[in-house]
Amino acid sequence: MKTQYTFKVVFYGNARVGKTSIVNRYTTNEFHAHVQHPVSLWDSKTVELTSKDKKQYSVVLNMFHQPQEDIMTSSPDFIGQADAIISVFSVDDHKSFEDASGWLYFGEQHSNASIKFLLANKTDKKERAVSRMEAMELAKQCTLNYMEVSARSGKNVTDFFVTLAKLLLKAKVTKPIEKPKSPENLQQIHGTIYQRLDQDEAGLLPNSVLITE
Repeated sequence: MKTQYTFKVVFYGNARVGKTSIVNRYTTNEFHAHVQHPVSLWDSKTVELTSKDKKQYSVVLNMFHQPQEDIMTSSPDFIGQADAIISVFSVDDHKSFEDASGWLYFGEQHSNASIKFLLANKTDKKERAVSRMEAMELAKQCTLNYMEVSARSGKNVTDFFVTLAKLLLKAKVTKPIEKPKSPENLQQIHGTIYQRLDQDEAGLLPNSVLITE
């Protein structure tokens, strides 16, 4: 018998970093180069998971990807109840990387989300303005999650959402532990977020997380 949990996920980030494209790639497996203002502000998809002890879970991800200029005006209740906040930047836009920490700080101020990610998009670009090393170094300082994806090619998109679902489920079904606070100057840091993935006692985490020691 499957146990079902539902989680709210909010995507933050500057305009044109690909928030909606990432969600669309995962939910429909489609990519459109020119995405209009989304008609639907949120989408939903279920991730089916099995733990090492053969317990089965259905993890429903309700994903909110409102344009950043309207982020607090349309659904403040959804944002306040977020279980995960995702700050997206584009690897070919250093300004979006610089602003990513501010979005994370904003999300932290408006929710008690247990899972926080900085997500690098557009890794299919030949020229990067933000190197993985630069992102990783800052990620370690902030002790939060970091992954890289390409909405255009689909690379790592499914891995990201499965990882997210597993982290949310793990936080739900295992004993809560005191999590480190983000640096007080998080809003001033050039935004990459990282959380060391501790020993996976519940057998929920995948092996494809793009993090190195």
